[in-house]
Amino acid sequence: MPRKKKEATTRAPKGQGSVKQRTITRNGKTYISWRARCFIPDPDTGIPQLREFTGSSQKEALAKMQEAQKQVALGTYQPRREKEFTLAEWIDVYTSEYLNSVKHRTRETYTNDLAKHVKTDKISKLKLTKITPLHIQKLYNGFTNRISGEPLNPKTVKNVHAALHQCLQKAVDIGLLRFNPTDKADLPKIISPEIKPLDEHDIENFLSSAQKNKYYNLFVVALFTGMRKGEIRGLSWDEVDFENGLITIKHQLDSKGRNVLLPTKNSKPRTLRPAPSIMQLLKSIKTKQFQQMLEVGSDNWRNELNLVFTHSDGSPYSSETVYLNFKRIAEKIGRPDARFHDLRHSYAVQSIRNGDDLKTIQNNLGHSTASFTLQVYGHVTDTMMRESAERMDKFIKNQKIKIS
Repeated sequence: MPRKKKEATTRAPKGQGSVKQRTITRNGKTYISWRARCFIPDPDTGIPQLREFTGSSQKEALAKMQEAQKQVALGTYQPRREKEFTLAEWIDVYTSEYLNSVKHRTRETYTNDLAKHVKTDKISKLKLTKITPLHIQKLYNGFTNRISGEPLNPKTVKNVHAALHQCLQKAVDIGLLRFNPTDKADLPKIISPEIKPLDEHDIENFLSSAQKNKYYNLFVVALFTGMRKGEIRGLSWDEVDFENGLITIKHQLDSKGRNVLLPTKNSKPRTLRPAPSIMQLLKSIKTKQFQQMLEVGSDNWRNELNLVFTHSDGSPYSSETVYLNFKRIAEKIGRPDARFHDLRHSYAVQSIRNGDDLKTIQNNLGHSTASFTLQVYGHVTDTMMRESAERMDKFIKNQKIKIS
């Protein structure tokens, strides 16, 4: 039996839309509903679009329309779309399609952090438009180390926040969200750990204990150039200028076991002028490496990247093996707390104490600004100032004319 449809119109004040009663007869049974309609600007284009809001009563349909108009006035209106992503679905889209402009390392970090800390949480099942700032805050507050059960390191929380903020900001940029719910998150305070460089006594013991270690040459060059572990593993002979006594750092070797060179941490090359004894050490390394290549034969030589530090067959040193060998030596000299990165700190501290200017130290370390270098090593300059004051005081006291 054909159905009949009848509509009765109730006009709202001019400019506020209209409400119509809809009567539908289906299989001899009559159904009544109400439909409110008004023009609402599209959030992306600003062009008014006719929107419909239905309800079982005139009051319900009108209330839905008025709520939408209120959201438009507040700037929070989000129209229903054919496809509304859950957070987990959007993370997959974001990491696969929208990370083209960032460095390779950043892409990997964002992808891993979002997969490990966000997609595994129940928030990932929520639709994007349902996520509130409180959901985000509860997510961050609930982060714990899966092994120890302790709260996650504040620096890690900040890193996850950075990834999630960029992820949801892209959703805002393309119109999937009206605002970014991560904007007002309250993050735990990051307390910079006290750096613990090797002092002169530690350095002497370290070099003595490391002499018979396979990675001795790498440790020495790291200690007296301040290069990062990835940078020294990725140092190429193409970047060593023996004629002018310079090293240009352009790359770092991937830390995940892949034989791939990546940009440096700040993506900017920097040039060092190491001590002549370090350049002489590099010459001896080059000579030894050439002999190793002759022994294994060019067909079996595996140094495709022309790296400075390799095994006897030319294959690169792994990040983990370098680290473990360093830790064994550090423990042997009574510094089990020392990290490989502390070789870099040790170089910086010795440079400061030797009187190198701050701008030179900043360049050698590859810091973005001299103020950052001063922030990291300010305690060293404070110590030097106290030592300077004590020397001056001693000088004053040795004068024949005493200061009253």
